Amino acid sequence: MQGKGNLDGDWLYNQNALQGYTIFACQDFNNGGVKDKPGKYPDPYHTSYGLAGCGIAQHKSDYDNLHAETEHAKNFAAKFNGNYSESLPEDPKLLSEEQKSEIEFERTNLLTGELGNKLRRLNPIFNVRYDHLAKAKTYFR
Repeated sequence: MQGKGNLDGDWLYNQNALQGYTIFACQDFNNGGVKDKPGKYPDPYHTSYGLAGCGIAQHKSDYDNLHAETEHAKNFAAKFNGNYSESLPEDPKLLSEEQKSEIEFERTNLLTGELGNKLRRLNPIFNVRYDHLAKAKTYFR
């Protein structure tokens, strides 16, 4: 199922195809790791970026909360560890419509539909969790 894309437009790629290719064609099931393409050997570089690509394919960008230069976005990104479910209320009745929509979007855009297969959301530019990026920015400021 194709959802709306990262900047309120269509996705630039097929999320399920990217996840499927990485998981089924490039994963080395015997030794672990991810390869550049079938027939090659896995290495740390392709494992890191293959998993990052899968993670990006599973999540919307959520630009307003994670990338904007507003005070709210900076505070949110400084604490956000890539897992929305940790910050959601336990009682489903307390979820906002936006939160319900986000959960449903992520459930339907996982390759198998299983939330246990969801990877944490990473910053697509730096390939690290948002809270780690905020700490690095603070440290090097």
